[in-house]
Amino acid sequence: MATIKSIRTLLTRQEVNINVSIQNTFAYISNMENFKHWFPEVSDMVSENSLEHGTVGKTYLELVNLPPNGKQELKIEVKQVESPRLYVTESEYDPLFPRMTIILTERGEASTHLIWEMESRNSDNDFITSMLPGFKAVIRERAVIAVKNLKEILERQ
Repeated sequence: MATIKSIRTLLTRQEVNINVSIQNTFAYISNMENFKHWFPEVSDMVSENSLEHGTVGKTYLELVNLPPNGKQELKIEVKQVESPRLYVTESEYDPLFPRMTIILTERGEASTHLIWEMESRNSDNDFITSMLPGFKAVIRERAVIAVKNLKEILERQ
């Protein structure tokens, strides 16, 4: 079992300006069922409980292709929400123990600056030296595509 501590390792940080209001951007990203439309290698994302989207405690089941084992089902839980500015989720997927943070800043009436971060909450030295570099490369590559996809989807609506 991996060691989880308050220390987190940043895997990637991506930023993009989206020509859509902060409210509309937040509404879209806080409905994690939309994640499969903009994030590469996520083939499905479904609500696991009946809480409203954008609510702390809301859970989802994500089907995603992850190294080294291919398709994985991850339980994602919304951990922190400050509508319309902050959205944080975590998963207990071992060994990565991912934490996703989305920070939104209003840039005028119809423009939003989005910061998307993914961190690992696994502070085990063996994991950090052997597996983390591979996860980091894969997630960074997907995140670059994801923020471009998100911008295109939102600006088309």
